[in-house]
Amino acid sequence: MRVSIVVIERNEIEHIEKCLDSLLAQTYLHIEIIVVDGNSTDGTRELIMSKYSRYKNLKLVIEPGLGFAHARNIGVKNSTGDIIAFTGGNEYAHPRWIENLVKNFKSEDVGGVFGRMVVSDEGSGGLLKKFCKFKRDLEFSRISPDIGVFGRGTNMAFRRKVFEEVGFFDESLCDADDTEFAYRVSKKYRILYDPSAIVFHQSGEWESLRSFIRYLWRPIKGHAQAARKHGLLKYYPQTTVLYLSPIILLFILVALFIVGGVLPVILTTLLAMIGLFVKVLRDHMKFKNAIAFYGLLIYPLQLTIGSLALLTGLINKRRSRLRVSI
Repeated sequence: MRVSIVVIERNEIEHIEKCLDSLLAQTYLHIEIIVVDGNSTDGTRELIMSKYSRYKNLKLVIEPGLGFAHARNIGVKNSTGDIIAFTGGNEYAHPRWIENLVKNFKSEDVGGVFGRMVVSDEGSGGLLKKFCKFKRDLEFSRISPDIGVFGRGTNMAFRRKVFEEVGFFDESLCDADDTEFAYRVSKKYRILYDPSAIVFHQSGEWESLRSFIRYLWRPIKGHAQAARKHGLLKYYPQTTVLYLSPIILLFILVALFIVGGVLPVILTTLLAMIGLFVKVLRDHMKFKNAIAFYGLLIYPLQLTIGSLALLTGLINKRRSRLRVSI
């Protein structure tokens, strides 16, 4: 099977060489690489054209920076492979990444595969980054059939035919178009997770409080928009309920205060804190890593930001004006 690798990037001059070099070094040889550049202004396009123009299986496509979904759709439109894999300009792939993805497509009932995301040791090593690396390396990229498909758009692959059957990435979403697309595919095909198909995230994820908030805000807002589209408790309901939980807890505390005063509020808050501690303790026991205890600080912040983003996505009904025709 021929594989098209769609690389989504914008202003990645610091990372794009390591990304493309890793793709050109794949053990699986039947590939083409489509780099979709979101109108970079830092010299990324010029670097690609000067260094990689000699590779006949690498093509550069420019799009005006209209978001991940638009860029992915442009990549699909310009691809020719039987399997279309996606990654980002801020990532680099294990040499056997494509080989390990492709082996999962032997059965025709498999429509897509997500691989494992690993946060590299590059960049700063603050509390947020250490916790992100801990979570990403060990569990964040996994897929569990009982709770739905969870994965990253920078390490996924789908059969070409699924785009013809379920449509393309939804450009009306501000983010989370990757999981929304996988949700539609999962209604007709199996989607697998293969931890041996590894992509490394180079830098920029949870490097600072600002990047942490940005990382959470747009995907959860996009999730809310997708949940509004498919049904609030139909589209990955566990995620919706998770980020609604701080709002639900707040209403419960207010009601308890009105009915019973301060004491029931204190007791309920203590129960919530105990639940948080149990979650963190289970992470520590499961993965044998003391970094799990950072969750006592990070989980409340994550849930607070997530609940605000979820509400914003549920309320905000604006759609992007430009759609791509494929």
